[in-house]
Amino acid sequence: MLGQQERPCAACDGDGITTKTEYTVETDADGRQRPVTRTSYSSCTLCGGTGSTSG
Repeated sequence: MLGQQERPCAACDGDGITTKTEYTVETDADGRQRPVTRTSYSSCTLCGGTGSTSG
């Protein structure tokens, strides 16, 4: 039986980190709407932050 080989994670390209971007429209104090972009970073949920998967 062959052993499991480590492969770069396809979801994070082997980085172990994923970027999440949220786009919203917010209203300021003057009543004007403006687009807002928020970016956050977290461990990849597919590989658990290791950057590789076996299979």
